[in-house]
Amino acid sequence: MAGTRRMRPGARRRLASVLCMLLGAAACDAGPSLPSSTRSSDGLLADAELQAVVELGIQRDMYGVMERLQAGRPEVRARAAMALASLQAVESVVALLPVLDDPEA
Repeated sequence: MAGTRRMRPGARRRLASVLCMLLGAAACDAGPSLPSSTRSSDGLLADAELQAVVELGIQRDMYGVMERLQAGRPEVRARAAMALASLQAVESVVALLPVLDDPEA
């Protein structure tokens, strides 16, 4: 082909190495591309009672979660209401109705 120059043997490899180093260095300076995994200050990971509600929800233990709607702490009642919402069980609606009027939960 007219007007094209051939690279010497090994030149492509050196050029590719230089480009990889430059691109790699640029990516390191860019910082993390994903949001950090820090949690909000809801205390879920540090609170055994809240974590127990989450575990009941994971196990899909609707009745166990419904019992937590009667807990003394409003944070636990609120977490139980959220767990029941994620289960989407029609049977839990009756238990959730009084929690809707709970000003603390």
